[in-house]
Amino acid sequence: MQEQTLKLGDQVIAVTDVKRLDQSRPVYRLEIEPVNNLPSTVIVKQQKEGWSDEFEKEASSYGRLKDLQGDKIPKFFGQGYFDGIRALVFSEVVGTTLLDLARSKKPIDEKKMKDKLTAVFQSLSACGAIYWDQKLDNFMYCDNGTPDASKVMVVDFEQVEFPTSFRPWKLGVNNEGARALMDDFRDTRDRYHETSPVRPWEREPDSRDEENLPRTINSNVIRPSMDSGSIEALRYIAA
Repeated sequence: MQEQTLKLGDQVIAVTDVKRLDQSRPVYRLEIEPVNNLPSTVIVKQQKEGWSDEFEKEASSYGRLKDLQGDKIPKFFGQGYFDGIRALVFSEVVGTTLLDLARSKKPIDEKKMKDKLTAVFQSLSACGAIYWDQKLDNFMYCDNGTPDASKVMVVDFEQVEFPTSFRPWKLGVNNEGARALMDDFRDTRDRYHETSPVRPWEREPDSRDEENLPRTINSNVIRPSMDSGSIEALRYIAA
């Protein structure tokens, strides 16, 4: 069997173990030989065929969200190659996706969960980012041993925007994210399978979204006076 390697910058790193994390996406957990600036376990996300723009956008987004790395989002170690295919290299987030958590029916304090989600969206807004891909499997619950130490982290930044100007309704994307995700969480947990109205900005869901359908935002969160504005108006909602 040919030895698998991870190339990151000038380093060629031997891979000792590989586990594919999602059969529908080229995302892997790698155990690697010791390297000074990397942990022994990393996550790599290979570029999907025909998704060059999304790949570049995600790499750029992690750079612009550097202040959130390791807290609200994974650490980003850079672009490289895994098995000859372009890949992004991240730290591992130890936790459970909200989709898996909802399916497990494990008891959860919904208010605390919503507060943690709100904190994530406030941090994104403070960095001027609009996060469009609001699906339960893009948010990780990390319990860190105790409920008080738990937090939520967000992954997958192929669909994030850093607008310099925007339509007023975009203010609701992050502002209503926590509420909408908790609605999705409860629907999944309770095995509620009715077709839910789609958020107006969302693309058509793919096969992975069947139990994770998004919801509409509350139009009341969009202030009529905000008929135009700069990124400062977006940051206002994080206050």
